[in-house]
Amino acid sequence: MHTWTARLIEIWEENGARVGLLECPADHRPSAGRCLLGAAREGPPPVLPHLLFPGGLLPEGLVLAPGLPLSWQPGIELALRGPFGSGFHLPPKARHVLLAAPQHSPRRLLPLIPLALAQRSEVTLVCHPDFLAALSHPLPPLVEAIPPEALPEALDWADYLAADCPAGLPHLLTEWRGSGQALISVPMPCGNLADCGACAVNTRGGWKLACKDGPVFDLRDLA
Repeated sequence: MHTWTARLIEIWEENGARVGLLECPADHRPSAGRCLLGAAREGPPPVLPHLLFPGGLLPEGLVLAPGLPLSWQPGIELALRGPFGSGFHLPPKARHVLLAAPQHSPRRLLPLIPLALAQRSEVTLVCHPDFLAALSHPLPPLVEAIPPEALPEALDWADYLAADCPAGLPHLLTEWRGSGQALISVPMPCGNLADCGACAVNTRGGWKLACKDGPVFDLRDLA
Protein backbone atom coordinates (compact mmCIF):
# COMPACT_ATOMS: atom_id res chain seq x y z
CA MET A 1 0.00 0.00 0.00
CA HIS A 2 1.40 3.37 -1.04
CA THR A 3 1.57 6.67 0.84
CA TRP A 4 2.23 9.80 -1.17
CA THR A 5 1.30 13.43 -1.73
CA ALA A 6 -0.65 14.73 -4.71
CA ARG A 7 -2.25 17.96 -5.84
CA LEU A 8 -5.96 18.37 -6.46
CA ILE A 9 -5.95 20.00 -9.88
CA GLU A 10 -9.59 20.88 -10.36
CA ILE A 11 -12.97 20.74 -8.60
CA TRP A 12 -16.40 20.95 -10.20
CA GLU A 13 -19.98 20.10 -9.31
CA GLU A 14 -22.21 17.39 -10.73
CA ASN A 15 -25.82 17.60 -9.60
CA GLY A 16 -24.79 19.53 -6.49
CA ALA A 17 -21.95 17.20 -5.43
CA ARG A 18 -18.25 18.08 -5.63
CA VAL A 19 -16.07 16.07 -8.01
CA GLY A 20 -12.32 16.51 -8.41
CA LEU A 21 -9.34 15.79 -10.62
CA LEU A 22 -6.24 14.49 -8.84
CA GLU A 23 -2.67 14.25 -10.03
CA CYS A 24 -2.01 10.55 -9.58
CA PRO A 25 0.82 8.28 -10.83
CA ALA A 26 -0.38 5.37 -12.93
CA ASP A 27 0.84 2.78 -10.41
CA HIS A 28 -1.07 4.49 -7.56
CA ARG A 29 -4.46 4.71 -9.23
CA PRO A 30 -7.18 2.57 -7.63
CA SER A 31 -9.16 0.28 -9.89
CA ALA A 32 -12.96 0.49 -9.96
CA GLY A 33 -14.41 -0.03 -6.48
CA ARG A 34 -11.13 0.29 -4.58
CA CYS A 35 -10.37 3.45 -2.64
CA LEU A 36 -7.88 5.90 -1.16
CA LEU A 37 -7.77 7.76 2.14
CA GLY A 38 -6.92 11.43 1.83
CA ALA A 39 -6.41 14.44 4.09
CA ALA A 40 -5.29 18.02 3.47
CA ARG A 41 -1.62 18.52 4.31
CA GLU A 42 -2.17 22.06 5.64
CA GLY A 43 -4.52 23.26 8.33
CA PRO A 44 -5.87 21.37 11.33
CA PRO A 45 -5.77 17.60 10.90
CA PRO A 46 -9.19 16.04 10.27
CA VAL A 47 -10.72 13.69 12.80
CA LEU A 48 -10.78 11.07 10.07
CA PRO A 49 -9.26 11.04 6.57
CA HIS A 50 -11.68 11.27 3.68
CA LEU A 51 -12.61 8.20 1.65
CA LEU A 52 -11.94 8.71 -2.07
CA PHE A 53 -13.18 6.51 -4.90
CA PRO A 54 -12.14 6.62 -8.55
CA GLY A 55 -14.76 8.10 -10.83
CA GLY A 56 -12.96 7.99 -14.15
CA LEU A 57 -9.65 8.73 -15.82
CA LEU A 58 -8.61 11.78 -17.84
CA PRO A 59 -5.23 12.44 -19.47
CA GLU A 60 -4.45 14.89 -16.66
CA GLY A 61 -5.14 12.50 -13.81
CA LEU A 62 -7.67 10.57 -11.76
CA VAL A 63 -11.27 11.75 -11.43
CA LEU A 64 -12.48 11.49 -7.82
CA ALA A 65 -16.11 10.48 -7.35
CA PRO A 66 -18.60 12.95 -5.77
CA GLY A 67 -18.41 13.88 -2.10
CA LEU A 68 -15.24 15.97 -1.73
CA PRO A 69 -15.11 18.12 1.45
CA LEU A 70 -16.19 21.75 1.11
CA SER A 71 -12.88 22.85 2.63
CA TRP A 72 -10.86 21.40 -0.26
CA GLN A 73 -10.03 23.83 -3.05
CA PRO A 74 -8.14 23.46 -6.36
CA GLY A 75 -4.40 23.35 -5.81
CA ILE A 76 -4.61 21.83 -2.33
CA GLU A 77 -1.97 19.22 -1.45
CA LEU A 78 -3.38 15.93 -0.15
CA ALA A 79 -1.66 13.25 1.90
CA LEU A 80 -2.93 9.97 0.47
CA ARG A 81 -2.82 6.30 1.38
CA GLY A 82 -3.91 3.32 -0.70
CA PRO A 83 -5.29 1.91 -2.85
CA PHE A 84 -6.88 -0.63 -0.54
CA GLY A 85 -9.84 -2.97 -0.48
CA SER A 86 -11.21 -5.35 -3.08
CA GLY A 87 -12.78 -3.78 -6.15
CA PHE A 88 -14.89 -4.89 -9.07
CA HIS A 89 -13.70 -7.83 -11.16
CA LEU A 90 -15.20 -7.78 -14.63
CA PRO A 91 -15.48 -11.36 -15.96
CA PRO A 92 -13.51 -11.67 -19.24
CA LYS A 93 -16.36 -13.62 -20.81
CA ALA A 94 -19.09 -11.14 -19.87
CA ARG A 95 -20.80 -9.83 -23.00
CA HIS A 96 -23.81 -8.02 -21.51
CA VAL A 97 -22.51 -5.73 -18.76
CA LEU A 98 -25.08 -3.88 -16.66
CA LEU A 99 -23.96 -0.99 -14.45
CA ALA A 100 -26.65 -0.01 -11.95
CA ALA A 101 -26.63 3.22 -9.94
CA PRO A 102 -30.38 3.81 -9.65
CA GLN A 103 -30.22 6.05 -6.58
CA HIS A 104 -27.31 8.43 -7.13
CA SER A 105 -24.38 9.39 -9.36
CA PRO A 106 -22.93 6.56 -11.47
CA ARG A 107 -19.40 7.98 -11.10
CA ARG A 108 -18.00 5.07 -9.08
CA LEU A 109 -19.04 2.64 -11.83
CA LEU A 110 -17.69 4.62 -14.78
CA PRO A 111 -14.12 3.19 -14.58
CA LEU A 112 -15.62 -0.16 -15.62
CA ILE A 113 -16.80 1.17 -18.97
CA PRO A 114 -13.44 1.26 -20.82
CA LEU A 115 -12.62 -2.21 -19.47
CA ALA A 116 -15.91 -3.61 -20.74
CA LEU A 117 -15.62 -1.95 -24.14
CA ALA A 118 -12.05 -3.19 -24.49
CA GLN A 119 -13.28 -6.78 -24.24
CA ARG A 120 -16.11 -6.02 -26.69
CA SER A 121 -18.91 -6.24 -24.15
CA GLU A 122 -22.18 -4.42 -24.62
CA VAL A 123 -22.71 -1.95 -21.77
CA THR A 124 -25.92 -0.56 -20.31
CA LEU A 125 -25.97 2.00 -17.49
CA VAL A 126 -28.98 2.35 -15.19
CA CYS A 127 -29.04 5.90 -13.88
CA HIS A 128 -31.51 8.67 -13.13
CA PRO A 129 -31.50 11.20 -16.01
CA ASP A 130 -30.62 14.08 -13.64
CA PHE A 131 -27.34 12.43 -12.63
CA LEU A 132 -26.60 11.45 -16.21
CA ALA A 133 -27.11 14.99 -17.47
CA ALA A 134 -24.80 16.34 -14.75
CA LEU A 135 -21.75 14.32 -15.86
CA SER A 136 -18.98 16.62 -17.03
CA HIS A 137 -18.10 14.33 -19.94
CA PRO A 138 -20.59 12.39 -22.08
CA LEU A 139 -20.73 8.61 -22.02
CA PRO A 140 -19.09 6.76 -24.91
CA PRO A 141 -21.54 6.36 -27.82
CA LEU A 142 -21.54 2.58 -27.43
CA VAL A 143 -22.96 2.79 -23.88
CA GLU A 144 -26.74 2.71 -23.55
CA ALA A 145 -28.24 4.67 -20.64
CA ILE A 146 -31.66 3.77 -19.26
CA PRO A 147 -33.74 5.08 -16.31
CA PRO A 148 -34.13 3.15 -13.03
CA GLU A 149 -37.63 1.94 -13.90
CA ALA A 150 -36.11 -0.10 -16.75
CA LEU A 151 -33.90 -2.08 -14.35
CA PRO A 152 -36.06 -5.27 -14.23
CA GLU A 153 -35.93 -5.68 -18.00
CA ALA A 154 -32.19 -4.94 -18.05
CA LEU A 155 -31.55 -7.70 -15.49
CA ASP A 156 -33.05 -10.22 -17.89
CA TRP A 157 -30.51 -9.07 -20.48
CA ALA A 158 -27.36 -8.90 -18.32
CA ASP A 159 -24.80 -11.62 -17.75
CA TYR A 160 -22.81 -9.45 -15.32
CA LEU A 161 -24.08 -6.75 -12.95
CA ALA A 162 -22.08 -4.09 -11.11
CA ALA A 163 -24.21 -2.14 -8.63
CA ASP A 164 -23.59 0.95 -6.52
CA CYS A 165 -26.49 1.69 -4.15
CA PRO A 166 -25.28 3.64 -1.07
CA ALA A 167 -28.74 3.77 0.47
CA GLY A 168 -29.03 -0.03 0.41
CA LEU A 169 -29.53 -2.59 -2.32
CA PRO A 170 -33.04 -2.72 -3.78
CA HIS A 171 -34.81 -6.02 -3.14
CA LEU A 172 -34.68 -6.69 -6.88
CA LEU A 173 -30.87 -6.85 -6.76
CA THR A 174 -30.56 -8.89 -3.57
CA GLU A 175 -32.76 -11.54 -5.16
CA TRP A 176 -30.85 -11.61 -8.46
CA ARG A 177 -28.73 -14.74 -8.75
CA GLY A 178 -26.67 -13.99 -11.82
CA SER A 179 -22.99 -13.01 -11.83
CA GLY A 180 -22.72 -9.68 -10.06
CA GLN A 181 -21.06 -7.48 -7.47
CA ALA A 182 -22.11 -4.53 -5.34
CA LEU A 183 -20.16 -1.64 -3.86
CA ILE A 184 -21.21 -1.29 -0.21
CA SER A 185 -20.84 2.18 1.32
CA VAL A 186 -19.68 2.05 4.93
CA PRO A 187 -17.13 4.12 6.92
CA MET A 188 -13.58 2.74 6.66
CA PRO A 189 -11.66 4.90 9.16
CA CYS A 190 -8.61 2.67 9.68
CA GLY A 191 -8.17 1.76 6.02
CA ASN A 192 -7.24 -1.87 6.71
CA LEU A 193 -4.59 -0.97 9.30
CA ALA A 194 -6.21 -1.90 12.61
CA ASP A 195 -9.18 -4.20 11.93
CA CYS A 196 -11.27 -1.75 13.94
CA GLY A 197 -14.54 -3.34 12.79
CA ALA A 198 -16.26 -0.05 11.88
CA CYS A 199 -16.71 -1.25 8.31
CA ALA A 200 -18.16 -4.68 9.13
CA VAL A 201 -20.66 -5.97 6.56
CA ASN A 202 -23.06 -8.82 7.25
CA THR A 203 -22.71 -11.52 4.59
CA ARG A 204 -24.07 -15.03 4.19
CA GLY A 205 -20.69 -16.28 5.43
CA GLY A 206 -20.66 -14.05 8.50
CA TRP A 207 -19.31 -10.58 9.20
CA LYS A 208 -16.59 -9.30 6.85
CA LEU A 209 -14.57 -6.07 6.75
CA ALA A 210 -15.23 -3.78 3.81
CA CYS A 211 -11.71 -2.32 3.95
CA LYS A 212 -10.19 -5.76 3.44
CA ASP A 213 -12.82 -8.12 1.99
CA GLY A 214 -14.73 -5.35 0.17
CA PRO A 215 -16.00 -2.71 -0.28
CA VAL A 216 -17.11 -4.62 -3.37
CA PHE A 217 -18.85 -7.89 -2.55
CA ASP A 218 -20.34 -10.68 -4.62
CA LEU A 219 -24.08 -10.15 -4.71
CA ARG A 220 -24.67 -13.79 -3.80
CA ASP A 221 -22.67 -13.31 -0.56
CA LEU A 222 -24.75 -10.42 0.74
CA ALA A 223 -27.26 -11.31 3.42
